[in-house]
Amino acid sequence: MGWSCAPHSRFCQCPALMQRVIAGIQGLRVDVGEYQRKRDLLCEGLAAIGYQFYKPEGLLSLSKNTD
Repeated sequence: MGWSCAPHSRFCQCPALMQRVIAGIQGLRVDVGEYQRKRDLLCEGLAAIGYQFYKPEGLLSLSKNTD
């Protein structure tokens, strides 16, 4: 998946770039705890000022409570 463009007869093939990036990061590990701490901080701050939302378990986005 990706995109390509050809302005003025030039050609850009982005999937080739991403294939190289992915190959270079194989074996790296991510500290999921860091993302959880940031999520919790955001959720606590929003709750403190009155926002109601669904706290995500695995996502890094919030959904507004429409009830």
